[in-house]
Amino acid sequence: MSATIPSRGLSFSFGASVFKTSAQRGFITFNASIADSPSWNNQTTDGEGAQVPFALEAELVYLPMGDGGVLLLIGGIDNNDWSMIPLSHISVYDIQSKTWYNVTATGDIPGDRSQLCVVVSASMDQSTFQVTIFGGWNAYTQKTYEDVFVLTVPSFRWIKVHDKNDFEDTTDNIGRSAHRCVIYNDAQMIVLGGAVLSGPNPIPCNTDYPPLRVLDTSSYIWKNVFDPSIEYKVPDIVTNVIGGNAIGNANLTEPKGGWDFTALQTIFSQRILISQTAATTTSATTASASTKTSVSTATSPSNADPSASGNKSSPNEPEKHTGAIAGGVAAGVVVLIAALLLYQARASKARRQQSTDQRRDEGTRVELPERNFVQVFEVLNEPPELEPGNRFELSANPVKQPINRFELPGR
Repeated sequence: MSATIPSRGLSFSFGASVFKTSAQRGFITFNASIADSPSWNNQTTDGEGAQVPFALEAELVYLPMGDGGVLLLIGGIDNNDWSMIPLSHISVYDIQSKTWYNVTATGDIPGDRSQLCVVVSASMDQSTFQVTIFGGWNAYTQKTYEDVFVLTVPSFRWIKVHDKNDFEDTTDNIGRSAHRCVIYNDAQMIVLGGAVLSGPNPIPCNTDYPPLRVLDTSSYIWKNVFDPSIEYKVPDIVTNVIGGNAIGNANLTEPKGGWDFTALQTIFSQRILISQTAATTTSATTASASTKTSVSTATSPSNADPSASGNKSSPNEPEKHTGAIAGGVAAGVVVLIAALLLYQARASKARRQQSTDQRRDEGTRVELPERNFVQVFEVLNEPPELEPGNRFELSANPVKQPINRFELPGR
């Protein structure tokens, strides 16, 4: 389990196991903010807050909240007694104070699971963050999940998503586990690899379960086209619960029953704003470690004073965020997928002789086989830039020409 903040040079690694026969309780940070002197730090020792969780096969995600950001630990197995950790139990780590807290989530609580995948999308005004989960596995009930839920923060409400166009959801006990998910521009969740199971039994490779899938996190519709120009909007199923609109303005800003600790109330009322200089160019997914950014802390948008925070945007015209939340380095996988398919599938001698301006004017469409190939991708630290308007289609039609094959990284 790991999470990264590339714009600040921070990485977090949580727990480990040895062939799933024994587990290691540990929480390690890696600080590369000073390139000449990177450092490791063991933060396993319990502080003043809750005990450091002892979990296996959970998911760790970053949210730009509080003075220095927070991490959420979701799902997994409790290694103290090898029971499943209920998804109503959310462990919160405050990076600034190095303190763990426990928060109880309410609403449509998902079934207990490990080996799930998680991504985060932020509303434009950062009043709310949507933590979307997909799939997973329960070793005790031998149930594999194919469902989608969203945890909206800071209200910590779970919402069952009735996702559409999911051709894989054919039975109640066929699902995907041990897969990876990354978010692009807050608006598209890309699912990579994993194991497709029917109960405890793996399903052999076939044309019905592709290793690459795309979910629109604004509409929760599965797509066969990856379009980098899509902008994120808070889904109606979320605003129906927490209030507000497509750009944010959430009304619910705390868990049901309020906060158990004053410190948590303070942490979740603050946001980390990342503003870019005019000369800075970043991908839509994340601000890379080499990107020049300035980080400041502001109160929750619902209570913020624009003049006090130095934000020149009015409340009705919030500054657009960069989407630098979760999936930091892993987001490079997504962009690399598009880049490899774009340049390898359509590159030709004639194309190489054209100017850059001609390529931009004409646009590029790349046909991808959806169900008859295995993709493998290498993770890059700094993904290339994608131009708005490029569309990458996931086609079910076989490709007649030879296909470049790459290997998905192991979990």
